[in-house]
Amino acid sequence: MVKVKKMKIAAYGFEIKGFQIPDGHIIENDKTKVSFLPISTEETLDSYTGVILPSGIFESFEERSSYIDGRYVNVHCKRDTLLQREREIINLVNKGGWICCLVDSIVDEVPNGGYSKKSCDDTDMVKKLLNSFDIKRSVFKGTALVKSTNDAFKKYIDRYGVAKTILKIPYRENYDKKILAKSGEAIVGIDLLGNFLFLPFHTTNYSQKNCEELLLELISAISDYLQKRIQEIPEWVSEFEFQEEDRLKEKINSLMKDITNIQKELKQYRNYKGILTQSGDTLKDTVVDLLRSFFALNVTDVEDFKEDAMIRDNEGKAIVIVEIKGTKGGIKRKYINQLDSNRERAGLDPSTPGLLIINDQMSVENVSERRETSVAEEQVNHSKNMNVILLRTVDLLFVVRKFENIENKRDEFLKLCSEGGGRLTFDDESSMILK
Repeated sequence: MVKVKKMKIAAYGFEIKGFQIPDGHIIENDKTKVSFLPISTEETLDSYTGVILPSGIFESFEERSSYIDGRYVNVHCKRDTLLQREREIINLVNKGGWICCLVDSIVDEVPNGGYSKKSCDDTDMVKKLLNSFDIKRSVFKGTALVKSTNDAFKKYIDRYGVAKTILKIPYRENYDKKILAKSGEAIVGIDLLGNFLFLPFHTTNYSQKNCEELLLELISAISDYLQKRIQEIPEWVSEFEFQEEDRLKEKINSLMKDITNIQKELKQYRNYKGILTQSGDTLKDTVVDLLRSFFALNVTDVEDFKEDAMIRDNEGKAIVIVEIKGTKGGIKRKYINQLDSNRERAGLDPSTPGLLIINDQMSVENVSERRETSVAEEQVNHSKNMNVILLRTVDLLFVVRKFENIENKRDEFLKLCSEGGGRLTFDDESSMILK
């Protein structure tokens, strides 16, 4: 009797949606082994036959309001984890595996103050996979009967198929696609290429028992569906290859390299944002790295001098002295005086610009609210008299964003530092001013 190889399925991130699943939980029958993997698992998704994940597990929404901006929503995204898992999904599909996305309500834009909106259409795996096929979404208003258009998914749809999101397929796309579920004429479930399945999903029962029943029912349906859809091709036929196959494989390898490089760049920008939460040596290291990598400045840090950092010209001459601090409170006179003392101790003339980069008001855990906190006028005036620029880390991030499209970042930043003391801030998001 031939032993049938079990399908290894990863149920990924279900705890984020509130399902009560113990860490490392596994369910198994004669055909399938399902491993429940938390979103932070060290296991790779491409080591499985298939992956099932709910929508929305990489993002969270925080509603806020202020007198100035009105109602707005902050969107938080686990970017690093999302990029890592996206690469694993690409590997999985390239090996012939599949992913099934359980689609609840998809939010692609949120209020951004007043009557404006901001896009958040790339903050979740389900969104990014749909984006890759240029499939737009809209929220389903009201409730309606969902019907399975394929017998394999009838039981699943009858129990869990609630339409929350409509999938809008591009008219002229000619890739292999099959409609799996509809609500009236609206498409709410689809299979793309036999590897990417999107099914409507909603439940209010987050018990372990319900989750296990859901997954076993769904995996049975997917297995039945894929067996009928694709007749398995034996490995020996791979001996023959089309010329186009080589080109496509090379393209995949190139894209994988691009993804890796993009992931590195995104990680760098994410590291920059750490200056809003750090203090001590960690803050100093991050700020020095930002000054070096983004502004291309010649910076010697705390390991070389008693002061926090020194910006030097090409000949090694000190041209700006830098002090870096983190505090839960506001900017104090003694911080400015400390920088002036370091300047004198280093044998520098008082005309040498000082730059105090300070992560103040650390207890305020919101970017907009942190920006709205004030700096005492007496400290601003004192910094002018001492030829010290006050640059809060929250303002430094906006400086970085302003400089992203400037070619000669180094010289332009040094020009800012040479314009005398005071507070470097913004009168809006695009105009830097020195008060």
